[in-house]
Amino acid sequence: MIIFWIFTFFVGSSAFAFAYIFLQLGLGLSIAYAVLAMLVCRGLLSMARRWLIFRDRLAPETDVLERTVETNRAIFWKRSLYVAAVPTVPARRELRPLPRAVLHLDEDWQGHDEPGRRQLWGED
Repeated sequence: MIIFWIFTFFVGSSAFAFAYIFLQLGLGLSIAYAVLAMLVCRGLLSMARRWLIFRDRLAPETDVLERTVETNRAIFWKRSLYVAAVPTVPARRELRPLPRAVLHLDEDWQGHDEPGRRQLWGED
């Protein structure tokens, strides 16, 4: 499927141009950014191809080794993208402020209940 590689090449060249011109990364970092974008694009295309095979829209590969590699590649990218999406999911419950005793904001707390503080800092 040469069309996958052509599409991936266009994504990589666009990512390189974006990183080099807009983000103003150096030449090496722009190439690394483009390669990473190409890998992610290839993974998404593998997932789409497996989806088409599962839906009987596309014939599976005839070679057993190629079919195994494509299946494992699709599984890897599916799991990787789910793990990458975890930090983008917002927390479901609100963060509550800490109690005043934990923050030591009570007026009567002087910090003298710590053992050895007077001897360590020379306080009398």
